[in-house]
Amino acid sequence: MKRTPAVEASIVYAIALVLSFVGFLLSSNLTDAVNRSQWVAVLLLMPAWGFMAILAWILRNKNRYVQFFGAVSVISAIAVTGLALVSMIGTHGLDAAQTAVRVASKNNLYFAVLNFYVATLLAATATHFWIFRNREDKPNYAPVNPSLVKKSARKKKK
Repeated sequence: MKRTPAVEASIVYAIALVLSFVGFLLSSNLTDAVNRSQWVAVLLLMPAWGFMAILAWILRNKNRYVQFFGAVSVISAIAVTGLALVSMIGTHGLDAAQTAVRVASKNNLYFAVLNFYVATLLAATATHFWIFRNREDKPNYAPVNPSLVKKSARKKKK
């Protein structure tokens, strides 16, 4: 598999979606886990995919540590933005029942952002350091087909 910015961001997206679903499944039932992971995919993972693909394209000639730091920066920026937006949900002027519902919703959103951050961070780590690792046992060049080599370059046997 060739390492391109879109492939790299897509692998992070796929692994993060699975890990996010597992995180939600461990904390709730199957229906809630499916619904919450879909919301995380649309609201957090899609923007992260776009920004990671753009940043990976900009950093395509850098080493993998710089690319990993770029991915972590995008993930952190989106998580902080998500936390800031959730914290702006107010409970002013609401009665006790509405306030309790609003606080429970905010707690669910905080957990979704935290789940996104942890899952995407693990996915980026797996992508940069495990999936696209440098393998010493595998050569970095393509094997040469002997039939394509000129006969004059080969040793003639007598």
